[in-house]
Amino acid sequence: MKEEIIKLLKESDSYVSGEEISKGLGITRASVWKHIKALKEDGYEIVGVSNKGYKLVNSPDLILKSDINKYLTTGYIGQNIEYFKLLSSTNDKAKLLGNSIDIKDGTTIIAEEQSDGKGRLGRYWSSPKGGLWLSIILRPNIEPTNAHKITQIASAALIKTLNSYEIDAKIKWPNDIYLNNKKLCGILTEMKCDMDRINYIIVGVGINVNINSNDIPEELKDTATSLKIETNISYDRNKLLALFLNNFEYLYIDFIEKNIYSEVAEISKTHSLILNKQAFLVTSRGKEKVNCIGLDDNGELIVVDENGNKKNILSGEITFK
Repeated sequence: MKEEIIKLLKESDSYVSGEEISKGLGITRASVWKHIKALKEDGYEIVGVSNKGYKLVNSPDLILKSDINKYLTTGYIGQNIEYFKLLSSTNDKAKLLGNSIDIKDGTTIIAEEQSDGKGRLGRYWSSPKGGLWLSIILRPNIEPTNAHKITQIASAALIKTLNSYEIDAKIKWPNDIYLNNKKLCGILTEMKCDMDRINYIIVGVGINVNINSNDIPEELKDTATSLKIETNISYDRNKLLALFLNNFEYLYIDFIEKNIYSEVAEISKTHSLILNKQAFLVTSRGKEKVNCIGLDDNGELIVVDENGNKKNILSGEITFK
């Protein structure tokens, strides 16, 4: 109900009477007052004047479904949003929901904060207020061996979204987005499947948006950044989220329905952080020094090891340390 009241106040340039809110939403005047009080506690600056009503003066930086919907053009990705002020992890919540057949394909879990956000290999991901922390539940009819492409679809969608703000970000294969050589976004894709069938895929995305430098842990200040730190601009997170979901669905549907992956492959190549560089490849078999010489049309990394052997890598991690 609070979101409906905020929507009414945002749509008006002047005062909205308590009676008008009461009739429009089918609630009592006492209930209107109670929700207005709760909104003020959430950080909304609302002025109340006798015989005039209520007027929204200023809004906090919060995720709102009604504000997302202003920019959302998807068919189903993000059309069902589960919003939380705080979660331990949006991926963990998405996995719990993903086990239910009643949860719609494309359902998106969003939290203002994560207390136990995770990246690849179980690494801790700092998730304070001001970022975008979300997980998308997908049920694609594709072979499990093609699931790695979903991560790269998310990476390409992030690049397209950031490019629309004239931000020149880079992809560190397979799942990180960098800006000015510091980590801006991370993607964690998890899957539950049988031998030949995917039950669900969870695409977890973390974007450092309106995060100040003092919100980044001291041990990460040399390696992590945010949009606000790099551009000195505060962004509309609802719009940014909607644009990402729009781009993601476009590339995702191209792949799962038409088997078209060419745009993702091209974005992965032209915006790569690692191509033609020497780095370390970390896999389950250990760590080795390699030269990253290319990406093939299936999103596999092409490297040359210290013995001169050329090989395609489907999964692993690239590091420069």
